[in-house]
Amino acid sequence: MTDKALHLQLINNAINSYSLQSVITKGFGLTVLVSLFLFSSMYRNSNAFPVIDITFTVIAIFFWHADANYYRKKILYSRLYRKAVKQDNTTFSMDTSAFEKDAPWLHIVWLPQTCFLYLAITIAAATMSLIH
Repeated sequence: MTDKALHLQLINNAINSYSLQSVITKGFGLTVLVSLFLFSSMYRNSNAFPVIDITFTVIAIFFWHADANYYRKKILYSRLYRKAVKQDNTTFSMDTSAFEKDAPWLHIVWLPQTCFLYLAITIAAATMSLIH
């Protein structure tokens, strides 16, 4: 393989790794949140219920931000991949700092790929605590 092909494969492996981490985060987050939701339904009439709801909301926001971080890294490495394809010489650089301004973290949090699932869960948790 040529140096350029090896560099592109290295970047592609990073992209695939972050994509997999995003999927794992969603799966684990949903598992934890559904378990906590079922646990909270058992204690709906107790004094612990508001604490469980607050915990539920905090955990949902945590997983939302973790997933957004993985998605942001994936975007940064995708931009690095595009740059490496256009380059003639290979430096084997994995530095994505040149693309940081193109993918602001707060913008990534509100993208549909990261926003819909966790926003719905967070709103459901907040509504659940307000109704009680």
